[in-house]
Order: sequence, then structure tokens, then C-alpha cells
Amino acid sequence: RNVLDSLNYIYMLRRLDPPVGVYFEAEKLNTLDKSSDMIITVLSLVAQSESEQKSNSLKWSFKRRRAQGLGVYPNWALLGYKGRAWEIDEDEADVVRTIYSLYLEGYSSPRSQISLQRAAYPPSRVYRLGVPAASLASSATKNTVETPCVKKQ
Repeated sequence: RNVLDSLNYIYMLRRLDPPVGVYFEAEKLNTLDKSSDMIITVLSLVAQSESEQKSNSLKWSFKRRRAQGLGVYPNWALLGYKGRAWEIDEDEADVVRTIYSLYLEGYSSPRSQISLQRAAYPPSRVYRLGVPAASLASSATKNTVETPCVKKQ
């Protein structure tokens, strides 16, 4: 993902006693061979560029979905919503309210999941609880945190 990271790890592995090499089968490159450094650098640059392009494409699609009044996540996959419209599923609304209450009380996702199972919520209604309530809230309010693809040093 990051040229500096990949090169630092290669050099770190090379400095070990005994040195550890990484062999790239498709390119037939061995990191123990110092003559392959330039090619590995170029391949790392290409990979970093592809990663940045994917990141920019996702950011653009999120921005476009927000401009169209759509959420970042498909609402049909969110607990408490049904169909493709932002229509509340009353059968799941009590589960969502409970999740938010537990979150406000400081419960973690695993602890919330255990509490919901103990409260006899059917597992099929709880299986999607793998994300903290804060994530559900941010997707509903269209808030996101953007981190740079590559950390600048």
C-alpha cells in the first residue's frame, strides 16, 4: 500500500540474522537480491497508486450517494430498515433501540450481543450486530471519518 512501508519491511527482513527474503513468484523477484530493489520500488509505486485510486473512487461514490440523499451503506443491509427506502422496520426497531441504549450505557459490541441474546432476541435478529452502535449512528446521519490513504511523514 505504501512504498516506504514495503521497502522498510524488505530492508528489515534483509538485515535479520540470517536474512529473510520474500520471493515474488509472478515477477520472479527475490528481495535478498539487491538488484531487484528498483523493480520492487516500481511495483510498490504502482500498488500505492492503485490503492489511492480506489480510495478516491470510494470517496467520490460516497459523496455522490450523499448528494442524492442516499446513505453510505445500503439501507437494506442495516438492522432496523426494510426495502430500499429508508423505511423503519418496526419488528427490528426494538432491537435497534436496545442496541443504542446499551451503547449509551458503555457496553461493547460483544457484551451488547450477549445481553441481547440473554433478553431472548432471536439470533436471526442479532446476527448483524457486529458493528458498534456508533457506526450505525454515523451511517444513518451520513457522518464518516476519512483517513489519508498514505500517511505523510
